[in-house]
Amino acid sequence: MKVSKVEETGKTAGTLVGVLSGAEVGTAAIPIPIVGTLLGALVGGMLGGSVGRWLGVIAAKGSSAIVDTSAVALARVADYGAKRAEINVPQPPRTEAPIPSAPSSSTAPPAPPGPKSKS
Repeated sequence: MKVSKVEETGKTAGTLVGVLSGAEVGTAAIPIPIVGTLLGALVGGMLGGSVGRWLGVIAAKGSSAIVDTSAVALARVADYGAKRAEINVPQPPRTEAPIPSAPSSSTAPPAPPGPKSKS
């Protein structure tokens, strides 16, 4: 039987969590030093490995479903945006301000007198 990468990762994570939590439970349940800890870690590791493999597969399938759903939603939004861009929205009329003309020479003020000579 071929074990997938997801199952192997789930099994490893489950085994580690099972060993740690099993050691805690074993220590509390069997108060004999070292014996309770080792038995708890052994049982916890076995249970954690099988549960971790099962949860790893479920998590992988669930995450792929979420990604598929997100891709469909993004495609719909992009399609909606493209349709909105195709609608010809009328632009408001532009009003241009009149450009002021240059003053004519007849209305220009007289030039200031030149410098006076010293003679």
